[in-house]
Parts: sequence; C-alpha cells; structure tokens
Amino acid sequence: MSPLFRGRQKKESALSARLDNPYRPIYGKERSFEELVRQNTERSVSQVEPKKYISLAFSPTGSCAQIAQAVLKGMEGGFFFDMTVSCEPLRFGPGQLAAVVVPVFGGRVPAPALERVEKLRGNGAAAAAIVVYGNRAYEDAMLELAAALTRAGFVVTAGAAFVARHSIVPAIASGRPNREDLEFARDFGRKLCEKNESGPVRPVQLPGDFPYRAFGGVAAKPQVSGGCDRCGVCAANCPTGAISKKDPTVTDLDKCVTCMRCVWLCPRGARSLAAGAQDAMAAKLARVCVRPARPEMYL
Repeated sequence: MSPLFRGRQKKESALSARLDNPYRPIYGKERSFEELVRQNTERSVSQVEPKKYISLAFSPTGSCAQIAQAVLKGMEGGFFFDMTVSCEPLRFGPGQLAAVVVPVFGGRVPAPALERVEKLRGNGAAAAAIVVYGNRAYEDAMLELAAALTRAGFVVTAGAAFVARHSIVPAIASGRPNREDLEFARDFGRKLCEKNESGPVRPVQLPGDFPYRAFGGVAAKPQVSGGCDRCGVCAANCPTGAISKKDPTVTDLDKCVTCMRCVWLCPRGARSLAAGAQDAMAAKLARVCVRPARPEMYL
C-alpha cells in the first residue's frame, strides 16, 4: 500500500458516523437516496420532499457531498440526495432549485455522473452546475455538466468550482475543502437563493470549450491485496458495478473509472493503486499543482 493511503488502514467500519469519515450518513433526514427512490420511483421531488431547494451529489470520495451540504446550508435548508451508487428518475418542477455537484476527472465530468444527471427531469426548474476538482484544472467540466442539465430540462442559472483533495494523489490539495471553501459554498448557496427569488430564471454563461477536451480515463486501476476479507463493502458501493458482489477480489476493468471509492471505503486498506502508477501521477501533478486554486462562482 502506498504511504499516501496509510491513514485509511484503520480497522473501523467504513460506514461509521465518525465526523472525519466522508461517508458518514449525512442525509438531512437520515434517509438515504436509495431508500427514498425505492419508495417514490418516478414521483416528483415536490411530492417526495416539499422543499424548494435540493442538492444532489455524485461523490465517490466524499468531497462533493461536503460541498453539496454546505451549499444547501447556505440555501437555509432543503434535502440532500446522494446519487453516487444509484439514481432513479426524479422529476422537478418550476420554482424548485437543484444544486448538482460532481467531480472532475481529467477536465471532464465522469460518465457515471452524467448518467445520473440524465435520469433527472427538470421540467423548467433552476439548477446550479457545481464541479469539484483536485487543484489542477476543471477545464470543460462545468460547461459539460450545464449542458447535461439543460438536456434534462433544467435552466442552469449558476455555476461554481471548488477544490478538494485529489482522489488519486491525496497529498495534493490535502485538507480541502477547508473552512474557507465551505464558507464560500454557503455564501454561494445564499446568493443562489437570492437570484432564484429575484425574478424569472435565466441561463448563465459558464466557462469551458466545446468540443470538450479529450480524456481517455486513467489506465491504472485499484488492485486488491491479501488483506481483503471479502466483506463486500466495495462491491456494494461501486458506482459502476465494476466489483463482483460474489467475489469482491474480481474487478471488471472495462467498467472501472478509477474513482477511488473502493480504496477510500475499504475498512482493511486492502485496495490501492500500484505504487509505481500512483508515484508517476504524483510526480506529474506536482509540476502543475503548485499554487492552491481558489473556489469560483458564476451567477
């Protein structure tokens, strides 16, 4: 196991409620997204949860969920949906506001996150396109997310970008999002509400280029060590279903997007990238991630 992941080798429950665990159950009403959609498939969000403000996050390693919750707090309440593992169709409507938070992989929105967004039904609701990246650059991701939301029927009225610890090289942007980042997210949520309440929703121009930059994914995939006890936590929580539930030591490499969720969740520290691959990426990123990037908002 690489020293960069030494801190995740504690033998504790991967889904514990410890405050330093990004996967603690932080849903506003202690109901998971999966539980809610099982009972309310194809119902409108206004029927399921009568809140004007909704935040949704695709959050493999927890950082997007942190940002989504902070934005929601700035909006003075609402409901948080974790769409990392699954997302059934949910319908929104005029007057509602969705803050959608996704990670950036190579300057793009990862395919599983786009698949979740495409299942939503905006029906004219306002939306904010929020991306979280590991201090290098978010490039075309915000524009790509906004386009997906528009296709889903939302009016994208705002966008934001936040920095979080790099999912593959956690030494980069370690400690992010920090207190200042989360306060910026709360302030963004407040301003988002003010804009939503001030008049008709209108689309906003966001940074990025089309055609989007090419990104072929990360060749390196998490490997399993002898410490694996086949508990199944990784398989149950893999966003793409790449890990076999019958035998969690088996991974479908074609499905794996190297989101690192399995590495961060494993209670035994039995999953990691090959040290050579991780070290090579760390050396490459160290040359371009010199200065801490600041969060940005577009309203």
